[in-house]
Amino acid sequence: MSQPTEEKRETIRFPYVRPVSYMAMGQFRYASSGDIVQGMILDIGSRGVQILTEVKQLWEATVIRAWIPLPEHKITVPVLAYVRWMRQKSREVYVIGLEFMI
Repeated sequence: MSQPTEEKRETIRFPYVRPVSYMAMGQFRYASSGDIVQGMILDIGSRGVQILTEVKQLWEATVIRAWIPLPEHKITVPVLAYVRWMRQKSREVYVIGLEFMI
């Protein structure tokens, strides 16, 4: 698990606390589990999102498919992102920085 040492964001992130569903699509060295996991979005920006989760079996460069809920609507937007960094917040809670792929 790598930890960010300094702020490297080039764009602003905005608080956006919402539940999120996501699934690891895999990594070059590891197969995908295919399990849909629940987490919580902490903030979002034009290039990425930060989520809180209990899943620790993610590595840098893992591709994630996430379904981000829109405010005031009952729809979600599917996105592809990859894990830029991950750090342990407490014994069973992790914060993950994802960068959107497109």
